[in-house]
Amino acid sequence: TDASCQWVRVQSLSPMKGKLLNTLNTDQQYRVQIQALRHKGEFIRFPTGDTVLKEGDRLLLCGAASDMPAIADLIQGPLPNLEIPVLTEPSETVIESVEVT
Repeated sequence: TDASCQWVRVQSLSPMKGKLLNTLNTDQQYRVQIQALRHKGEFIRFPTGDTVLKEGDRLLLCGAASDMPAIADLIQGPLPNLEIPVLTEPSETVIESVEVT
């Protein structure tokens, strides 16, 4: 299997927000190791299991690429619904041409 590392952010709706890092059971259940944690600019290598995850924390996960999506989705949690305004009238886009000499 191909080894992979990726940063994952604890989002506002993450079920892991406020939980201890050791509740993730990453080694056994997901075969992924947490190599580092970034919290408010502080960089922690190999954080301990009693670290409480907070919104905005970023975890560096390393393991098989095929094992990453499940744990990454759990840590991130669902993304909040973003309301996107719908344009009711077509808008005009004006593009000016500039001659380059």
